[in-house]
Amino acid sequence: MMPKKAPGGSETVELLEYLFGPGERDEHTDPHLIAAWDPDLPCPARDPGRTSLAGLGLLLDAPVEALRGPRPD
Repeated sequence: MMPKKAPGGSETVELLEYLFGPGERDEHTDPHLIAAWDPDLPCPARDPGRTSLAGLGLLLDAPVEALRGPRPD
C-alpha cells in the first residue's frame, strides 16, 4: 500500500492536525506515535491531558528553531 501525501502546509501543527484528525474519508482510525527520541514523550491521541498537538508541534520544531534560520523545505 502506498501512503497518500498529506496536504501542504507551512506549520508542523497543521500537518499534525491532519494526521491525528479523521482524514478525508475517516481513514485515520487509530492515530498514535510509533517512535520518538524520548520514550516518555506523550501522545496527544492516547493521553491528551499531557500534551496537545500544538505542544507536540513545538517539540518537533525545537531543533529547527535552535538553528535560528529558515525552516528546511
